[in-house]
Amino acid sequence: MTIAAIMAELKVSQVDVERQRAELRRLGVEVPDSRKKDTRAKVLAALAKGLLPAVISKKYGVCRETVYRYRREAKESVTISRNMLTPRRDLVVS
Repeated sequence: MTIAAIMAELKVSQVDVERQRAELRRLGVEVPDSRKKDTRAKVLAALAKGLLPAVISKKYGVCRETVYRYRREAKESVTISRNMLTPRRDLVVS
């Protein structure tokens, strides 16, 4: 059910719907979100295949800057993960 449908059926504001959804997520309840798309995953898969950002942006209807941002964020995520796995020498107990 979309947020607009919930607002119409329950006669509540969008802010109220958003707050309730946030509270449910905080409690660990799976809240479906029809707004989410799998565009990021598609863009990252296309980048992994070696497609150019210009081609990807036309194929998936996103701007080229978005393709670059997805790529940069994916690289940052990998870097952060690697840094978390590397033990710090100053914390090693002998």
